[in-house]
Amino acid sequence: MLEPVDLKTLLNSDASAPGIIALYQRAMQHRTNEAMNGLSNRLDQIIVQAEKNGRAQGRQQAAMIALTAVLAVATIVYTVTTVYATRETIQAQQASAGSQSRIEYIRSSGAVPESAAVHMGVDEKGVPAVCVNGTAYDVPALGDVRLKERPQPTRPDGAMMPVLRCKD
Repeated sequence: MLEPVDLKTLLNSDASAPGIIALYQRAMQHRTNEAMNGLSNRLDQIIVQAEKNGRAQGRQQAAMIALTAVLAVATIVYTVTTVYATRETIQAQQASAGSQSRIEYIRSSGAVPESAAVHMGVDEKGVPAVCVNGTAYDVPALGDVRLKERPQPTRPDGAMMPVLRCKD
């Protein structure tokens, strides 16, 4: 093993001893080569790791593409299902609304009592009528100021029958 020599001594040494300078030069070249080999090995390991990471990233990217496609298909199916269900619901509501009698609360206009539940319906005999709180009235004509009740004819024994009621 060589004795440690500081830089000042090496630079100021006698050039007449070329053997010692050549020896130090070879030692420095050897250390430089070892350092370069160490760096090369580390770089090789980094490159191998980068290649592994690249393959893993490629697999992850393929999985992300597949998941994105599944999400897109699920969104389309959800949208189609929602549109279909909404359309069916609207059609059912329209069909239901067509078969139900409509109840409206109105202000008095003279012919109808104020705040009475009024709707178009049919009486007990199946004849169209204006229904106010369950009692059947004739559909008013343009000039009528009051609703006309629909009394039933008297029974054969002479007893009075109540007014016709609306069917609900």
